[in-house]
Amino acid sequence: MSSDKDKGLAIILVSALVFFSNSGGFLMANVVLGDMGEVDFMPPIFNIVCGVMITLSIAGMLYGFRLRKES
Repeated sequence: MSSDKDKGLAIILVSALVFFSNSGGFLMANVVLGDMGEVDFMPPIFNIVCGVMITLSIAGMLYGFRLRKES
């Protein structure tokens, strides 16, 4: 294996970990914190942060797949 394939695999694994953990955070913000009337500012913050991290992890996965394909 070349170093680009190893780097691509590492990027894919880290991106998948970030994707699944932030998907759980996104669900938590909508299901658990969405029902609380007292804390109105937390779900939008969690939604924004989790949404940005999910987008970055998808971009990282695509970049990792491209690195593996080119090698």
